[in-house]
Parts: sequence; structure tokens; C-alpha cells
Amino acid sequence: MAVDLATNPGGFFRRLGKEVDFADKIRANQVEVDTEIDDILDQYAANRDHAVALQPARDSYVAALGSLLGTLREQARRNLLNMVNDDDPLQASQSTVEDALRRLADQMAASSDSIDATTITVGTVTAGGSNVGTGTFIVDDTGLDGNEMQTIRTETLRFECFSDAEPGGSATAGREMFDVRGEPERAPHDPLWPGGSGINRKLRITSAEQDAGSKPGDNMLVNSDFEVFT
Repeated sequence: MAVDLATNPGGFFRRLGKEVDFADKIRANQVEVDTEIDDILDQYAANRDHAVALQPARDSYVAALGSLLGTLREQARRNLLNMVNDDDPLQASQSTVEDALRRLADQMAASSDSIDATTITVGTVTAGGSNVGTGTFIVDDTGLDGNEMQTIRTETLRFECFSDAEPGGSATAGREMFDVRGEPERAPHDPLWPGGSGINRKLRITSAEQDAGSKPGDNMLVNSDFEVFT
């Protein structure tokens, strides 16, 4: 047995496709309503008290559409779990969306079924105009399984050194620290969903000059700069 993928009506991707398509239309409508009412309010710039009802009405309408998006999201989640469990029940300890997707992916691989992959483009890493130094950032879109990650957000990442080894800095060369910041993440009911990754973390660089590390991100190799030899 296997999950029905494409029967019309009732196949998993037939249902999911309708739900995602409707969600896209809802978000487009949210943006359109927001823009159109802003345009109207611009005409009342000198007499905003003459249009006091428009903005709360707009906010209420957009919020209602956001609630509908949440309902669609929950329906898609339930449908995935229901169809996978109806085919071959998941264990109680493995009954999350991730578990169901893994089961579905395994079935699709076994039956040579597939869906179109997302096209991921990694932009050029560019130093800021006031940058000092010659450090290199390597940006990769490959996951731990060796495949291109399909959930990367469209955004610009900013890497800023806050603990430097340049004159006046406090860091040891090869152990500089960077702030890594992405663009804001958007909630599922937000018309601008998904937004960026929302990443905000500190990163220590990896250098051959500092070896035998034991923490995530450290250079764990010994003598990786080949400065010691016999």
C-alpha cells in the first residue's frame, strides 16, 4: 500500500495543491486590500478624521483572512497525518508532520515519484566598503544529507565582526567573532510570509591557525596549517 498521490479528486497532492493555491490568493488579496486602502487614506491626509472607519475595517479584514490562512495550514497538516496513518499507521512516538513527510518521501522514492525541486541561487558574498582584512565566508545550500536544501528563504545575510584581531581589537587572530543576521521571519498568517530566516546568532571563525578545537564551529584538526613537521 501507499498514499494516493494524484487521484483527482482525493489524491494528497491534489488536495495540497488546492490548499496552497488558495493560500497564495489570500495573501495576494491581503496585500491588495492593504495597498488600496492606504491609497485612499492618502487622499485624506489633511482630513484623516473624515476616514476614521477605514483603517480598523482594513485591519479587521486582513486579520480575518489571516485566520483563514491558519485554518488552511491546519487542514493541510491534518490531511498529511490522516492519509499517512490511513495507509500505514505511524508509531505513537513518531507521529509528527516531519515523521509523516519522511514516510511519504520514502514511499515516493520507492515508486520513483517526485515533485519539482525549488531552484536555489546563492548570491555573491561581498565585503562592505569599510571592511578591513581578507577573511573568506563560504555560503553553501547543501544540507547534511548532501542534497540542496529546499527551504532556504530569499534574503540578504549580514556578517559583522564584533570581536576583531585587527589593531585595537580584543580577539586572537583566527578566533574572531561575527554577528550573523538575516531578514525578519514572517508568521504563516502574514501576507508577506515567509520573509527571511530570522537568524540572529554569533559565529566564531574557523582557521588553520587555531586547531584541536572541541566546540561547534572550531577547527578540530591538529596541525592543520602544517607548521609542525618532521
